[in-house]
This record gives sequence, C-alpha cells and structure tokens, in this order.
Amino acid sequence: MNRSSEKNSAKIAYFLSIVLGAIVLFSADSFPEASRPYVTIGGFALLMFGLYKSTTSWVSENPHPKSEQDSFVVYKNDESVKEEE
Repeated sequence: MNRSSEKNSAKIAYFLSIVLGAIVLFSADSFPEASRPYVTIGGFALLMFGLYKSTTSWVSENPHPKSEQDSFVVYKNDESVKEEE
C-alpha cells in the first residue's frame, strides 16, 4: 500500500469515528437508564477523537508559513506601523 492510500484510509477512519460518535451520542436516549451515561461519554469520546485526529492530519498536510506579515502581533520596532498622534 502506498502512502497516499494510507492517508486516505486514515481520513475515512477519522470521518467514520466522527459520524459514529455523533450517532451514538444522539441516540443515547434509546439505551437503558443505567448505561446511558457510559454510552454518552463513549459517543462523545469517539466524536472528539475523530475531530482531534482529523484536524491534526489537516494541519500536517497544510502547514502555515510563519512570518511577521501573518501575525496579529504588532512589534514596537515595526516601521510599517505608524503611530497615531
């Protein structure tokens, strides 16, 4: 198996964990009262795991270049920023 198909299968697995977690979370009312908190926690954990892993894979694929132009921080010695008088 090549590298791109491994990434695609990982994306599909993360997406399925998001969908499955949401289904379990929203259908928790159909479970018995005694196990409902555990099912809710399990669905929420599965949902959050899928969201975390998918966002970390998106960030690793599309790195954001770090530069002063992209920052919201204004440096005191930045000459492009004019002081208001």
